[in-house]
Amino acid sequence: MVYAFVREGTPCYHPGMLRKNLMPLAALLALSCSPASDPPKPASPAAQAADPAKAAAKKRLSELTEELKSDPGFYTSKESAERWKKVRDEYDALLKDLTGGDPARIEALEDELAGRPADEAGREELRKRLAQVNRRLLESTRKLKAAPALKDDPAFNASREPLFAEEEDLLRRLTRGLMDERDQVTQEALRKHAPDVYDGYAEPTAFSVLMNLSTCQADFRSNDRDNNRRMDFWVGDVYGLQFLCPFGADENNCLAPHSPIRLLSPTAVASADAAPLNSGFLSAPPPGKPVPYWGYLFGALKRRGNVPYDDGTRRNAAAFGFYAVPASYRDAYRATFIISEGRDVWKKDTGGAAPSAFPANPTADGWTRAD
Repeated sequence: MVYAFVREGTPCYHPGMLRKNLMPLAALLALSCSPASDPPKPASPAAQAADPAKAAAKKRLSELTEELKSDPGFYTSKESAERWKKVRDEYDALLKDLTGGDPARIEALEDELAGRPADEAGREELRKRLAQVNRRLLESTRKLKAAPALKDDPAFNASREPLFAEEEDLLRRLTRGLMDERDQVTQEALRKHAPDVYDGYAEPTAFSVLMNLSTCQADFRSNDRDNNRRMDFWVGDVYGLQFLCPFGADENNCLAPHSPIRLLSPTAVASADAAPLNSGFLSAPPPGKPVPYWGYLFGALKRRGNVPYDDGTRRNAAAFGFYAVPASYRDAYRATFIISEGRDVWKKDTGGAAPSAFPANPTADGWTRAD
């Protein structure tokens, strides 16, 4: 059993989870930053420094900040879950004590603890460094792909660890730990300072997103996320896996306990749906125009061979299919990818055309397995 105290509705697997991720502390703290009455005015930073108790509290808060960096977010035992809850509870209590629960002061103190630059020039330097680190990470990933035996090479793995650690530190200083924010900042840094690295990540990210969608489908079916009392997959589109409201919800009031299913992370994947349905119970309408995610658009395939996936309810009891197609067909964006319930990803140069069906025989149709 997996225990989690603060991760209700935790998104399923996504490519960023291959790396260590910070807890979304800002989201956690928001739960305790809406006092019923005006909080007492906290002491100024100078006064806190002069107050031994406040200084000790701030030092302890800094220690907890460092400890929370290693919080895995997913727990395999009750003991580990309780341990991290205790750490977070202490963090929340100290932060509230030092800031009086004022959101602006909380943000300022978290920025100080994380070493976030107050000026744009400082943040831009961090973005440049983030792009440089990702260039080296991409180079090492390509080496690993060319020589898979390197995955068991201690020296090779040791050479990558400092890069992952530095990437985490940079993202901690540029964001507040939320997955969507981290992803957006990384994309912006690469587009501006290392566009070739951004392009290099495009196809691997498209592959990972399709694997993510497959995992989300397993979650949707096994946990009856749409509350229709049937074991089935959602085959309507990609967008619905994030914003579909379950049965029992009011179409005009998709709120807890019937809030949208929210299976995708980052949520930007939903906005990259090339053909969202924009009908049925949705908590929010899709964007007027799809927004590419790492240079790709995604969509639900309509058929398996000549057999439609949709059983009339935009669901299927046993099968599904998704595709990823370049938003702009060019040198670094030529491969189109498809996946089905078998979780094998296939690729083919379709000239940028989006497929509509998963072929009965992918190999005979010119598709090759992607890895």
